[in-house]
This record gives sequence, C-alpha cells and structure tokens, in this order.
Amino acid sequence: MSRRKNFIEQTNPLRGLTPTAVVNYIEAGQRGELPMLMWLYYIIEQSDPDLLALVERRTSAVCEMDWNINVAPNAGETQSADAGLAKTDLRAAYDKIENLQQAIAHLALASFRGFSICQLQDADGNPRLAGQRNAH
Repeated sequence: MSRRKNFIEQTNPLRGLTPTAVVNYIEAGQRGELPMLMWLYYIIEQSDPDLLALVERRTSAVCEMDWNINVAPNAGETQSADAGLAKTDLRAAYDKIENLQQAIAHLALASFRGFSICQLQDADGNPRLAGQRNAH
C-alpha cells in the first residue's frame, strides 16, 4: 500500500493529461479504483484559484456549523429513555473522533468531486472495515 501511495504522491496527473486519460480515470473510479482520480481532483483543486476559493468557502462554512444528534422516534412511539441513552452514547462516540471536523469538511467536497470517502481507523492508524469493532 505504501509503495502505491508514494508513487501517487510523486506523480503529477496533469502532465500529459488527455481526454482519453480523463475518461480512463473516471471509468476506473466507477469501478472503485479511486486513488488516481482523487489525486487528480486534489491537484486540480490546488492549482485552480477559483475552485480553490470555492472549496475554502464551502469547507470553512461547514466547519463553523454547530451539530447535534437527533434520534428519530419509532413509528407510533414517542421518544423515551432509550432515545436519550442513544443520544448520549452517540455523542460520546462522536466526541472520541479527533478529526471529526476535518472528515466532515472532506465529505463536503463530494459536491465538487461527485464523491467523497472517509476510512475509519483504529488508534494505531490501521484501517477498519465498516462494522468492525475495536478489540481494545
């Protein structure tokens, strides 16, 4: 994984970029092969001042927003002590995420890129699969 990451970081996807290469990046992204497409979007975002300004405005506005947890009531039932407990548990879980604001800002980039992805990690920085519980 680190060899691929180093390769991508040392590659400028704008060099020799052709319409055919763009189509290949997009088609690869549709198949789930996202690293090169995301790297291309990142480089474009950093090199186009208008797009960079739009991204900054969007992410700064999203990061300034307050957030809260609301639990949808079950059909025909009112919120109960279970809902209060769920809110407390969810708040505690979200408060443990050190980079929650950065993750939300990254997810807000989906409106520019058409997609955005975040990967859960354990305390050591290793990726976790969705639904995987921490063994600690």
